[in-house]
Amino acid sequence: MSRTVPALLTAVALATILVISMSSLTARAGQPDASPVDQGRLDAARAKLETAERICQMFHDPESGSPRGGAGAESNYLWSKRRMLAEIELIQLDHRQGTEADAIQRHLQWMRAWNDRVVESGVFSPFGIATTEYYIAEAEAMLASATRP
Repeated sequence: MSRTVPALLTAVALATILVISMSSLTARAGQPDASPVDQGRLDAARAKLETAERICQMFHDPESGSPRGGAGAESNYLWSKRRMLAEIELIQLDHRQGTEADAIQRHLQWMRAWNDRVVESGVFSPFGIATTEYYIAEAEAMLASATRP
């Protein structure tokens, strides 16, 4: 597959997310929160997100940001998804943290970068490559579901 098509799809997805995010923010402007956030739940959600983020960063080179090949595809996916779910939990508790689509988009970008690493490395089996392709398709489906009108 040409790299141009995924880049175009990413640009379209990001533009869509931006429009939806701005619409959501405009709709919420001036509206008070429905209920006060339970600080304990908010703190717990933040702690989960920070820990998952720290673990995800272990999968990437700190200087270049490129994915490292040491961890298996499943570990990278599980921690990226856990980070996404923790981020969604935080967003549900405090809408000022962003949108669920933002969290899903981040996970999708992570899975695409991981797929690139897996394919370029030449050391993964066809099964390993196919699993990363599934992770991308799953994230794309989640994003489509989160951004549909």
